[in-house]
Amino acid sequence: MCQSPPISVPHRCSGAYSWTGISRLVPAIPYRPEIQYSTASTGTNPLLLAGVPYPQHVYQQLGLKAGVGFWYRARLVDRTGNKSAWTDFIQGSSSSVAADYLVDIDNQIKQTDAYKELTADIADLSDDIQSARDDISKVTTESAATKAGLAQEVTDRKKAITDEATARAQALLTEKNARVADISNVNQTIQTTTESLAQQIGQISAGTGSQFDPAKIWYFDSTAEGWTGNGTPTIVDGWIRPANHATDPWVASPGSLAINSSSYRFVKLRIRKFGAPGWAGQLRWRGTGGFNDTNMVTVAEPAYDANGIATLEFDNIPWLTETTMNQFRLDLSTRQDATNYFLIDWVALGRPTPGAGMAALQAETTARVAGDQAEATARETLATQIRGGYTGDDPSKLASGLLYTERQARITAQEAEVTARTALEATVNANKASVTQELATLTTEQEAQATTLSGLQTTVGKNTGDITRIDKAVADNNKAQTTALAAVKATTDKNTADISTETTARTDGDSALGRRIDSLKVDVDGNTASRDAGIVGNVTNALANFMAFSDQRVTFAVGETKTQADITETRKAAADATSAVAEQVTTLKATVEQNGQTNAAAITRIDKAVTDLSSATAISIQQVTAAIGDTNASVQMTSEAVADINGKLSAQWGVKVQVEANGVKRIAGIQLGIDGTGASNFLISADTFAVYNPTTNGQELVFASTGGQMFMRSVFIQDGSIDNGRSGITFSPATGTGPAMSAGISINPDMPRLTALPFAGRFMPPTGVSEAGLKRPVGALRARLKRQTSLVMWLTLVCLQILTFQAEVWQPIP
Repeated sequence: MCQSPPISVPHRCSGAYSWTGISRLVPAIPYRPEIQYSTASTGTNPLLLAGVPYPQHVYQQLGLKAGVGFWYRARLVDRTGNKSAWTDFIQGSSSSVAADYLVDIDNQIKQTDAYKELTADIADLSDDIQSARDDISKVTTESAATKAGLAQEVTDRKKAITDEATARAQALLTEKNARVADISNVNQTIQTTTESLAQQIGQISAGTGSQFDPAKIWYFDSTAEGWTGNGTPTIVDGWIRPANHATDPWVASPGSLAINSSSYRFVKLRIRKFGAPGWAGQLRWRGTGGFNDTNMVTVAEPAYDANGIATLEFDNIPWLTETTMNQFRLDLSTRQDATNYFLIDWVALGRPTPGAGMAALQAETTARVAGDQAEATARETLATQIRGGYTGDDPSKLASGLLYTERQARITAQEAEVTARTALEATVNANKASVTQELATLTTEQEAQATTLSGLQTTVGKNTGDITRIDKAVADNNKAQTTALAAVKATTDKNTADISTETTARTDGDSALGRRIDSLKVDVDGNTASRDAGIVGNVTNALANFMAFSDQRVTFAVGETKTQADITETRKAAADATSAVAEQVTTLKATVEQNGQTNAAAITRIDKAVTDLSSATAISIQQVTAAIGDTNASVQMTSEAVADINGKLSAQWGVKVQVEANGVKRIAGIQLGIDGTGASNFLISADTFAVYNPTTNGQELVFASTGGQMFMRSVFIQDGSIDNGRSGITFSPATGTGPAMSAGISINPDMPRLTALPFAGRFMPPTGVSEAGLKRPVGALRARLKRQTSLVMWLTLVCLQILTFQAEVWQPIP
């Protein structure tokens, strides 16, 4: 800012007009200065520039191009409109020195969004990627919990059915029957004075007697179930094998059984004999003390079938002297080795029950005459019952081997429940196939639910196959929910293939939810391939949102090397009363880990659109990254558009490349943007920037910028200013034509120089030099200059002088 004398004295300024001394002239009266400007020094056609309100005394004209000048004058105006005389015109111009502008331009650019985007590190997208993975994890975790709950329900129901069927079937297979056959006939004839009666009853019946009610039973399917021995017993295909011993190979039940000795006095077991172990057939028991030969019973060796299998029973064991029987011990043989031994399939401790198997055929014929009445009746009844270990009338406990049908109906004051179960199972050695189905309904005062379950399972050795489906519908006073699960699984040893689908629909008074999750996973010795995909829609009174996702992953490990490839995609949409959001994240990633070093490559794209009542924003980011250990390289392209209701608009587009090695980052990029003020910027950050022109001979370099310098092949400049700090050359071309033209060239005094040549309509040589021409001290070059109306010719001549004059002092032509 230049300081001026009182306003009545003309003063030249650069870019600003200021005045002082007004208060000295008329200190008591406030004045309003008026400023006019003209493009000519004569003041032709002046225009009003500004009226500056009191007490301001500085006015700065903005928006001028570099090297532009005007002529200015001013006057004072008081409150009543009295005006002073105008001052003389004074000249003011904007700077022609490029260095003055570079600092301001640099500062202004550094405040723009484009510059900040250009110079910032490539955006870290890990938070967005992790957020997408968190969304997937939340949904899949919730779905997994639902699947686990349904799967557990399937398992529990299947186990309940299987356990009940097994218990009943085993009871039928292991019972000791007292078979009874009976044929009876009744013939009866009665005659009185008032009545004649003839009756015949015939009955044929066959029954089975003793059944078994176990208090404790051990099956040894996969573990010893707490049994110990004289040496640790082992499990062989669902049979327990006592440890080898030369004299006493016994096994003992778990301790602290707390069995009422007067209620349960029978022990049954199924055994298999291999080789020729010596028979002992002893059972010992104890209450609070230890085992001894007093508390012992012995039975004879049973008869075995073709497979060496027999059922052994200890009846009426005399342990009544013990109030509570806590443990018993079995000594089946006197010795045991690798080829001579016993296996035990199961052991049961309990008591016998009444016979429950009965078949009967009854026929009754009756004829009666009484007074004026005659009656004849004939009845035939055929009844067959197989009741297992149960003699009551509850149909839910009837069974027929391993194939049975159960019908259960229960009604109370608070609820009604109906269940139908069907199961089919076949077992050969350790190979098993089973089919299970259940239909169930439950209704209470507050809730109604219906469930269907079906399961198929096959097992051969270490190979298993499962197909499970469960459908469940629940409704109460507040909500309704339906869930369906379908799962297919195959397993061989540790290798698995698992496919499942979970579908859920839920509604209540405030919300509605729909969800479908599909999962696939295969695993071979820890190497896996998996895919989780799904859609989730949720609407409440305050928010509606939708998400679709897919997460695919493969992993492989060999020794110290682990590889993994992922493809993750999420799409989300959400809206409420005032805003809406749509977002999509896609990631492709491949990694290899070895000896603590991770090599990774990733391609990520994030698109997001957000609107509310006051603004709208759209962002798209694409990034490619490659990394080896701590060294990485990235390419990122970002597009962003913003608009708000206040008219603020912003658009940014940029591409950045970044490498990082040894903790040092290098960034290069292009940024094109319009910020909120409406100003546009096109910025480039690079060590070398060049433009090529395609020609028939190849690519021709037009210009290049490198190391802070610019190199141009061919340049045409209409208006310009060139500063060269090294040579001190300043070149300012003319502005205007005719008398208004002016130009100057200066050369650093340390080098051969050309005296400044002011030009204002005619060429003015240095003092003492005639206008007719100039000569250099040595040489024959002469240049004769005449008045020129064109700056182009003037510049050409000046350039010739610069190239040819070597003398430091100009001399007139003789």
